[in-house]
Amino acid sequence: LLLEEFRALGGEAIEVVTGSHTAAHYVEFAKYAQLFGLKASQGSDYHGHGISFMGMGRLPALPSQCVPVWLDWPEAQLLSVADNLIN
Repeated sequence: LLLEEFRALGGEAIEVVTGSHTAAHYVEFAKYAQLFGLKASQGSDYHGHGISFMGMGRLPALPSQCVPVWLDWPEAQLLSVADNLIN
């Protein structure tokens, strides 16, 4: 019900992968994202040496069924164009 209301009020994405959740949580949150038509994000959870649960850049990738929220960002489109030019 909460995610349904979130979506109805214009919510577009939820954080699926974080440093404080398990792999089972990632799968569960990915299912919710799909079910409610939400894009997915991935937190770094890096707050400094000795403070964080996870080292910077150490989180796993989003589950393959997730649509990353950053794909809609203009910067992502520029990176895609640059990647195509390089390759």
